[in-house]
Amino acid sequence: LGRPVASGSSSSRWKPRWPSSCAPAALVVLASLNRRASRQRVACQAAKRRQKVAKEKAPTDLRDVREIKKEIKEITSEIADGQGRFASNDQNLKLEFCVRDLEPHNRENLVFDENILGGTWKVLYCSCDALIGGSFGLLNGEATQTFDIKGRKRAQRQVLLKTSFWAGLFAMEWRTVWAPIKGDVIIGEEDWYPFIFGQKIPIISFSIKGAMAWSNIYTDENMRVLRAYKKAKDSVEGLVILEKVNDS
Repeated sequence: LGRPVASGSSSSRWKPRWPSSCAPAALVVLASLNRRASRQRVACQAAKRRQKVAKEKAPTDLRDVREIKKEIKEITSEIADGQGRFASNDQNLKLEFCVRDLEPHNRENLVFDENILGGTWKVLYCSCDALIGGSFGLLNGEATQTFDIKGRKRAQRQVLLKTSFWAGLFAMEWRTVWAPIKGDVIIGEEDWYPFIFGQKIPIISFSIKGAMAWSNIYTDENMRVLRAYKKAKDSVEGLVILEKVNDS
């Protein structure tokens, strides 16, 4: 297929000589390999630039995560039922400052780890009047989110949103599929169903038009901070803070 170049030549590399019948196919393969190598070099360079920029932009005077989380729990424990409508302006403002201090720490884990979500999360605070935060009209209850991460396919993974009132005698549940997309959690469009004494009342339901998305602000093994918004209208619903109560 080839021969060494003579010693007097300017290059001592092996120059292949392809049979005329193989030449077109060989050129196509070589061109494809060159393009792939070029894309890999560009992607590697881009990744290095992003890491450099993130490192340069990362503030050097970050508050300790444990200190911020402790302050968040202290503030939310003072708010009745964790409802934003019962919080004072000062409490809401302090929580916003805590969230802003917490957000830069997410740079430590630029890839959203969906496995952390597995288990049940309790809502500590919700700034909007909605069932996802434990509010149903004049009723205020305990809201939880339970994520199933065992499904092999994302379409099989479900999340159960539940809001319980009167020690669980009455509850509202919303079960749907979920998927992580670019750091957000996209929630399917399903109906809320009432449960009385643990029994589902299928003839009554409350619908929410349009899929929802939870934009991840901060997530670790025992605390999540997110902003909920309707995907269809791109309108912010509110700030939600959750604490994990058990693993999957």
